[in-house]
Amino acid sequence: MNPDSSTPTFDHAAEIGGAEFSGRSLRVLKEGRACGRCCTWSTRDDIYVVPNFISEGYFTRTVIPRELELTGPVTQRDGRTIKYCEPVGNHQA
Repeated sequence: MNPDSSTPTFDHAAEIGGAEFSGRSLRVLKEGRACGRCCTWSTRDDIYVVPNFISEGYFTRTVIPRELELTGPVTQRDGRTIKYCEPVGNHQA
């Protein structure tokens, strides 16, 4: 509903740039840069999917795994390993 609602996510992605995050790719559910299949938009062998949500819920437990066709916390596909992490809000820091 709010066209600026993803701005904090894009700002956060820009802040975590650097060597350790080289090759990162930001995808936003329900926007032009939609999730889709992980392996089609990443060339890395290990892919980490980190939901930018304040806690677990319907989207992190159901929608995102379904949209990414994940089989669990670790999914093997096309010679790649996709690791589905907890939402950022679950981290104590």
